Amino acid sequence: MNAQRKAGNAKWRKSSYSATQGQCVEVAPRSGAVWLRNDNFGGAGPVLMFERARFGTFLGALKDGRFDH
Repeated sequence: MNAQRKAGNAKWRKSSYSATQGQCVEVAPRSGAVWLRNDNFGGAGPVLMFERARFGTFLGALKDGRFDH
């Protein structure tokens, strides 16, 4: 089974911080991992996959504004 098909079978939920103007992020907790995707692609777009420990680091960087441009 390829990664995209596995992502399609995941139980996705919309982030409570998603905007109402099409800037929605979906999250799927997995065994030992967390997956993220932008729901603008109807589930067919790319998926970011993080180990749980690394996901916390990623969230910290987001909160600190490290990806703001």
